[in-house]
Order: sequence, then structure tokens, then C-alpha cells
Amino acid sequence: MPSWSTSPLLPYIGTKLVTHNSGNSALNLRGVHAIFVLFNSVTGQPFASMDATALTLYRTACVSALASSYLSREDAEILVMVGAGALAPHLIKAHLAVRSNVKRVLLIRRETWSIG
Repeated sequence: MPSWSTSPLLPYIGTKLVTHNSGNSALNLRGVHAIFVLFNSVTGQPFASMDATALTLYRTACVSALASSYLSREDAEILVMVGAGALAPHLIKAHLAVRSNVKRVLLIRRETWSIG
């Protein structure tokens, strides 16, 4: 997943590398692993590398909360979260940041055991 800037003020090229292995659950490992690498577009030198799985969690939650700030009712007091996977805590935190009057979070998940 490449990205780049043509602006001389932002001379960067970035790429996200992703692997997926559905058999990893049997090894108690995540199925998806990813890394993001940022390069200087003038010299080609690597500038930064980071865990793209974590980066994606934050980006997805922030974009969702931004959309919610425009699309949801400002007086909403209940946030409903469907699913309790790795993204859920990030989504809840981001949505609470844009809707400070939320008093209750309802979590709907398939599993019957409770979250700790």
C-alpha cells in the first residue's frame, strides 16, 4: 500500500507491508502483521518504520470518530459498540473524545464470557 507526496515541503514515500496467516490463531498469534516504512523521496533513505497494525487501529478509530462527529446526534448519551476485537477500545476512546456527553457504552459481542 504505497503513498507519496509530490510537494517539496513533504519529500516522503511510504509503504505498508502486510502479511496474513489464518493458521496463526492455532499458535495464539495475530493473523495479520504489518509494518509501515517512511522514506525520503529525494534520497531514498529510510526515515522511519513503525508497527502498522497499531497505526491502523489508531487511524481507523480516528476516522470513524471524525465521521461520527458530523453524522451522529450531538445530544447522544449512549454509544453502541458492535464487536470487541482489537479495534473496539480504540473506537470507544476516539468516539468518547468527540462526544463528551456519552454516559453509557453498550458492547455487543458474539462471545459469552465477560471482558476484564
